[in-house]
Amino acid sequence: MLAAGLLIRAAQGQEPGALILLNGTALRGEIVEVRADGIEIQAGAAVRFYPWTAFAPGTRFRFDPLYRANLDAAQQGLPVARWPNPADGDYTARPRPLEAPRAEAPAASVTPLSFTAFPAIPAKSRGSLVALDPKAGANALSWGLRYGAAETEAAYFIFESAGEDGLPPAMHVWIAADKRPERVRSSRRADGEEARAIFREQRFRAQREGVDVSYGVAPSASTRAPGALLVSVEIELKKDGTSSSFALVGAPPGVLSGDGNVVARDVLAPPALVMALDSIDNKPVFAGAVRMGRLRLIPRGGMDRAVSIKIADERGGEALAAKVPFTGDAPTDKHSFVVPLDGLTAGRKYTLNARIGLGPFLGEVSYQEHFVLR
Repeated sequence: MLAAGLLIRAAQGQEPGALILLNGTALRGEIVEVRADGIEIQAGAAVRFYPWTAFAPGTRFRFDPLYRANLDAAQQGLPVARWPNPADGDYTARPRPLEAPRAEAPAASVTPLSFTAFPAIPAKSRGSLVALDPKAGANALSWGLRYGAAETEAAYFIFESAGEDGLPPAMHVWIAADKRPERVRSSRRADGEEARAIFREQRFRAQREGVDVSYGVAPSASTRAPGALLVSVEIELKKDGTSSSFALVGAPPGVLSGDGNVVARDVLAPPALVMALDSIDNKPVFAGAVRMGRLRLIPRGGMDRAVSIKIADERGGEALAAKVPFTGDAPTDKHSFVVPLDGLTAGRKYTLNARIGLGPFLGEVSYQEHFVLR
C-alpha cells in the first residue's frame, strides 16, 4: 500500500489533485492504493476500485506515470499492450504538478492576395509558336496561361485539329523561343455517351506578392462540350509555413480558334460566391459555385470544404441551416454544389445567406439573396 490520506474534494473548488471521472464527476474519499491498473478509494466504510480507464485524461496524467510516459500513444487510442515506454518509477499518490503552458511562437502573418495585374506582354501569333497545316488547323484551339509577372513566365498550349471523334489527338506546349515545343498525345476515356481527351499535367512555378504559387495544368476536351477547351488547374499557395490549395475547372478565358494571336491570360482573380434558384427533378434548389473569373474554384487543403447556408423566413426565423459540400468538380459540370429547398413553403419570402472560408490567402466570400419560392 502506498501513500494514503489524500482527500478527494467535490467538483466545485477542486484542488489540482482532485480525481475526476470521464463524465466530469469529482470523487469524494481517501486514496487507499495507487496501482498499475487503477486506484482504490475509501468512502466511508466502503473501499472501491476504479480502473484508469474510468478517469479523465487530466487525472490520469497527474497520477498515472505509465500514462505520462506514453501520452502520445494514449491520445491515439492505442491499447496499453502497445504502449512502448515503461512507467517512470514506482506508482505514487502524489499528483504531478501541472506545467505552466508554453508560450507558442506567434504564427507568421499572411496577407490575402490582392491579385494585382501582371505587367502586359505582347501577344504571340499561333504560327510563330507551332507550325500546323493551315487546312488541318483551321479550327484548332490555342490557349496561353500567364503564371508569373515576368514575360518568360507564360506557357502556350496549341491543340491539333479534332479527329473523327471530335477530340484533338495531341497538343503542343510552347514555353520559350529557344526550346522546342513538346508534343503531348492525349489519352482517351469514355463514360457512357461522353468521350474525353485528357492531356498529361504540365507544372509551373512562380511568385506572386511574395507567395510561392505552383500550377498543375491538365487540359482536356469532351464530346459534351464540342469545340471547347477545358482545363483543370491544381494550384498551391505557400508562404512562411502556411499553405492552401484549390483547383480551377471549366473553360478558360482567352481561347483562340484557328489562326491569330494568342494572349497569355492570368487565371487567378478575386474569388466570388455565386448562387441561383434552379430546379432539379422538379424540385426547387439553390445551385452555386465559387468562381475565379470564368473558372469554378474547388477547395482542397487549408480551406472550408463546404458552404455554410442559412435561410431565414420573413419574420427572421430560421428556415434552414446546413453545411453543403462540393459535389461537382468536373470541368463540364455546371454547378459545384446544390442546396435542396424541400422544407420551404411556396409563395413565402426568404433571405439566403451563404459563406465559405477560403484560407489565409483568399479570405472569406459570402452571398446574400432575398427570394420568393415559386
